[in-house]
Amino acid sequence: MNNKEFYELLVERGGNVRSYSGRGMFGKQCLALCIEYYFQNIFGFIAECVAIIDDESERLDVAKIFSQTRSDSLGRGSVYYWPDIAWDEETMQATDD
Repeated sequence: MNNKEFYELLVERGGNVRSYSGRGMFGKQCLALCIEYYFQNIFGFIAECVAIIDDESERLDVAKIFSQTRSDSLGRGSVYYWPDIAWDEETMQATDD
């Protein structure tokens, strides 16, 4: 699964996807998923994402990507991000205003 397909998977499952620059990234933007505590838990979201994939190879790709997740607290929620997946405006559209 490539970065664009992973982005589309997150969006398809209703994820609040955006760009983010985490700790130690020095302004570099990457793919991120924001979860509000009262809305959803990350483990349920991951399970839904993996469950809809029929191809075993793609399922393993997604599991590997999720295993490399970093997170930060946002007060009433969390941001989960992937520093190795650069935010590219041409292939990923920000959902934040």
